[in-house]
Amino acid sequence: MKQTYTHALHGIETWLEDTFHEWKVPGLAVAFVNKEQVLYASGLGVRSLDECKAVTPETQFAIGSATKPFTTTLLSILIEEGFLQWDTPIKEYIPSFQMFDPFATERMTLRDMACHRSGLPRHELVAYRSTLTREELVARLRYLEPKYCSCLNSDAVVTKPAHHLPVFYLTAHVTSSLAIPTAMYREKQPQT
Repeated sequence: MKQTYTHALHGIETWLEDTFHEWKVPGLAVAFVNKEQVLYASGLGVRSLDECKAVTPETQFAIGSATKPFTTTLLSILIEEGFLQWDTPIKEYIPSFQMFDPFATERMTLRDMACHRSGLPRHELVAYRSTLTREELVARLRYLEPKYCSCLNSDAVVTKPAHHLPVFYLTAHVTSSLAIPTAMYREKQPQT
């Protein structure tokens, strides 16, 4: 542990061990990071019940829907900082973006994706354990025929219930595709 945070993280290993046993999970990985500095990283247990490979700080687990708050928080930060806008069409950020429906292609926004009003059919397993890149996954959206009527129809009226869909890998791609250099983001000073 880094010297300046030793007191704050005192007892963390004991707490992690106790929690690990209390939850009865096969394994877990944890890290505490402050301003790009890893203060603590550890892994406990095994990666899966089928394998006896130890969990390390580098082990990646599928976390499913828990990515949604991370993604929308990141989007909100970028919007607050002026790099993105909730209601700007995705096509303005990713010119190659294409949905099955031409109207949705032209009008889909970050807000639409974050609110699950894309009209996409269930597709959450497409990315799971996939070797496809984010760019390849996004390019395949054009082949997913809408499950229900377009939620982005010209009258803004939904005649059937929209399906609650996880399109956050796309949102994450939009965010990461903007070519906002990390240095550029850091250079922008907080407004006081």
